[in-house]
Amino acid sequence: STFEWSPDKKWGRFSLTKSLPANTSIGWTLHGGSQPGYFSDIAGNPLPTTSGSLQTSAGPDTTPPTLVSSNPANGATGVPTSLSSISFTFSEPMLPTYSVYWVGIDSSYHSTPAWSVDWKTITFPSVKSLPAGATVIWTLNHPLYGGMGDFAGNLLLTTSGSFTTRVNP
Repeated sequence: STFEWSPDKKWGRFSLTKSLPANTSIGWTLHGGSQPGYFSDIAGNPLPTTSGSLQTSAGPDTTPPTLVSSNPANGATGVPTSLSSISFTFSEPMLPTYSVYWVGIDSSYHSTPAWSVDWKTITFPSVKSLPAGATVIWTLNHPLYGGMGDFAGNLLLTTSGSFTTRVNP
């Protein structure tokens, strides 16, 4: 660490040579006195010793979001063909983008998706009945179409699942 005074000697600044630890309370003391390394005014009068503390933040978010649940649930069977929507809920708020690769249905089965107010759930409203007896496979953040991530820039890992509709709607 280094310390430098402003040109008018009214304030000083500590420069750190390494980062402070995350989520940590750090105490500090400025000692007044006439010895080298102690603080005094320009006339040499010692300043009063002053102490304080600061709290560092938790640090940057480096944890990627995860899928918490899907509706229909992954692996569900006997799902009604008249399903009103398909939704995915994540562990944290997501950027308002999406990347879902579908097998068993195409984009004609749903309309434009909507995000929840907390940005954790995306819902794809159905616009027509799903095919009977179909296995619908979905892949979030498919390697070819990726881009789903949280507001800190952490990408969702590619996640897949499926459900099967009723044979007799």
